[in-house]
Amino acid sequence: MISMTRNILLLIVLTFAFPFTGTSQFSLLDSRVEEDLHCVHFPSLNTGYAGGLEGTLIKTTDAGRHWTTVDINSREDINDLFFLTGSRGFVVGENNTFIYTEDGGESWQPVSNLNEADYNDIHFVDSLNGFAVGHGMDGGVFCKTTDGGATWTTRMVDQDCSGNGITPGIDCDDIYLTSLSFLDADNGLIAGFTYNFTYGKHPFICKTKDGGTTFVDISPQEYRDDWYNGKEVVSISYMNDHDACAIMNTGSGTDFMFISDYSIRSFEKVDLPSNFSSRGRFFTSQFLGRFIGYFAGIIEGQSQIIKTIDQGSTFMYLNPPTGNTIYSSCFADQNNGYFVGEKGTVIHLSDKSNIVYGVSDQKSEYEQDPPFTVATLKRKNKIMQVHIYNLRRNNPRNFNISVFDSYGQILAVKPRKVKIYKDEIRIKVRVDLFEPETYFYTVTYSDRTLINGKLNLESYAQFVR
Repeated sequence: MISMTRNILLLIVLTFAFPFTGTSQFSLLDSRVEEDLHCVHFPSLNTGYAGGLEGTLIKTTDAGRHWTTVDINSREDINDLFFLTGSRGFVVGENNTFIYTEDGGESWQPVSNLNEADYNDIHFVDSLNGFAVGHGMDGGVFCKTTDGGATWTTRMVDQDCSGNGITPGIDCDDIYLTSLSFLDADNGLIAGFTYNFTYGKHPFICKTKDGGTTFVDISPQEYRDDWYNGKEVVSISYMNDHDACAIMNTGSGTDFMFISDYSIRSFEKVDLPSNFSSRGRFFTSQFLGRFIGYFAGIIEGQSQIIKTIDQGSTFMYLNPPTGNTIYSSCFADQNNGYFVGEKGTVIHLSDKSNIVYGVSDQKSEYEQDPPFTVATLKRKNKIMQVHIYNLRRNNPRNFNISVFDSYGQILAVKPRKVKIYKDEIRIKVRVDLFEPETYFYTVTYSDRTLINGKLNLESYAQFVR
């Protein structure tokens, strides 16, 4: 009996080091433009830029409440941008578009001595080291600066037809680079897709440990009947210093997501049971730490933003206030995200419960290990008991808990009972009878989110039948 009870608890609890979201609040902002927006970046909480079709560039200095247009003296499509400060930044795009400004967009200068290419992504890891990728006539193009963008070097990321290129093989594949992510000046990932007439598209991922001097191909192995043939990587992200995630443009459930092994030597499809099974076309992803991630695009023909708190095991539909496709996203900090897309769409997401604990928090927030949470049901599933470990709080009256389903609907909970022990905090709430699905909860203390988690009743229901 003890063994069976323990197994049931293991199936329905989630223990993880980072918390989850509570209710999310969207604001649809007036960008004052009608062109599609492909990219967005906020170098600070208040100052942000977004760019898109036909050289459209807009700027805000008040956290998106008001936007003004910026003239870049070009009608070429903008694919990405990155600003080191509110006034100093770079814009990249189609037909060799690679320009920079030192005065917040009042004037622009082209970056010289670059390969001819359509540039798709740009990112700086600090004030000096930056990287960009694109696609030229002879394959992928990789660019690097070590002096804050004053000068850039370029190299080709290609496959020569003799089989001695970066991705040796029988066929001579064309390499398209669409996305990059660098952890620091040395360690980085570049991604996109390869193309040849035999297999068509195939996801492509390369890794460097020396700032792009050399690359190693760590793409998924290619077989003719593989589920990922015909797809491409549209977004790649470091989640921490030893985990990375790659998002594909199409898929159902977790089929759109690759997760790396611990040392980022290879990527595999996420093979986890998930409450998300809808087909979609994805365009952007943002990870806040190792577990919390946002993904946006078109799902079942509708514009959608989904979120995971457990690296893709389960998802939550956030239902943005638009029918327009979302193409790009950026978080100004862990609680404020911006999503841009079709017909000038700009959305602000306020998600105040995104807390990513770090080493610096240990003195005030928790003990030696990060906080984690466990949820169980009692009394014929009418009492939900939440356990929180490794967290310092001592006033039971200041705790509150919210429970909601995978569509963000708040469930009614009745008064809670809080007990504080030496090694845990235990909170009980009375709830209506749950249906078999995944539920989420957020625990706050004096209106500040402390931690959040999930209760997977689908696994529980299957076990007890």
